[in-house]
Amino acid sequence: ELLKERRLDYDVRLGGLDLEEAVVVDGDEGEVQQVVTNLLINAIDAMERGGTLSCRLTSNERWIWLTVEDTGPGIPKDVVARMFNPFFTTRATGTGLGLSITYGLVTEMGGHITVESQVGQGTRFTITVPLQHDPDNRGPQDDDPEKDESP
Repeated sequence: ELLKERRLDYDVRLGGLDLEEAVVVDGDEGEVQQVVTNLLINAIDAMERGGTLSCRLTSNERWIWLTVEDTGPGIPKDVVARMFNPFFTTRATGTGLGLSITYGLVTEMGGHITVESQVGQGTRFTITVPLQHDPDNRGPQDDDPEKDESP
């Protein structure tokens, strides 16, 4: 519903969504939906004059990566350093909780989130979350996603 309220002056590109089988992560559907929604809303809002929003979903046998990239104005380094802090915002409206909540949910799922941004060149968020594999519904606890090939 929140996405329907946003103006849609942008191109959307989806890639890597042809996973051969369903993937399961350690998080409930509502949490996963909130993470994705928060990233999409931020990307859309960043592109005030339109632009391109790209989403890519990839996985291997242990990890899943969701990348959300926009062609907005980019984020200064001093803001990137604080953007996951609760109540931090650079906008005139909003609570400053979206990215803080997103960070917390991703961490609870055993994953992490990274940000790449340059002023004038857009922003890329990458969520890395372990896939569930064992009967106890736990992901690869001791694995390091940085050692695996990421998107």
